[in-house]
Amino acid sequence: MTTKTIALLSGGTSSEREVSLSSGGEVYKALDKEKYDVIRYDPATDLKRLMEDADKIDAALIILHGASGEDGTVQGFLELQGIPYQGSGVLGSAMAMNKLGSKQIYSQNKIPTPAYIVVQKHDSIQKDTYVRELGLPVVVKPACGGSSIGMSIVREEESFHEALKLAFDQDDTVILEEYIDGLELTCGVLGNSRISPLPVVEIIPGNDHDFF
Repeated sequence: MTTKTIALLSGGTSSEREVSLSSGGEVYKALDKEKYDVIRYDPATDLKRLMEDADKIDAALIILHGASGEDGTVQGFLELQGIPYQGSGVLGSAMAMNKLGSKQIYSQNKIPTPAYIVVQKHDSIQKDTYVRELGLPVVVKPACGGSSIGMSIVREEESFHEALKLAFDQDDTVILEEYIDGLELTCGVLGNSRISPLPVVEIIPGNDHDFF
């Protein structure tokens, strides 16, 4: 049996590095070594080696989280090396990673999205305006980023300062968003020209967590 050479990318330089390394380890264990020759790369240190190996790689598995992993950066790098990869392309990845850009696209296409206010790092904090326009609770989160890092649910006006500081530690642009109390669902999709959705999964946070 001829094996395929797979580049497994995990780690990286974002605040979600440890999550990515853990995910990458699980994917590595799950891959059938009789079918795949798996070579692991950490983009934080191994981009030169990945470039040197590009000609022998059949495909890349991107198991990266956060900036430079989900935002189109590494996707563009792989395209320059001629290495096929799973997941969305450069534009789709970049748009999906930017919550503000995504919300603007939703609004333009009449897809419902919670009301929101954009706050920049050096803006003055206007708690009265936030509460008047969005009510309480308010979701506060960095415009870019994942794994809920830097995100808070503000239930009292006094908590805005702390929540904004936490979010600004991750990004210079922060979104304050209307809180929607409801189910959280996720659904993966496989395919390119022909698309097959996977089963819808409900995400239920643990009892000691406000959100996932």
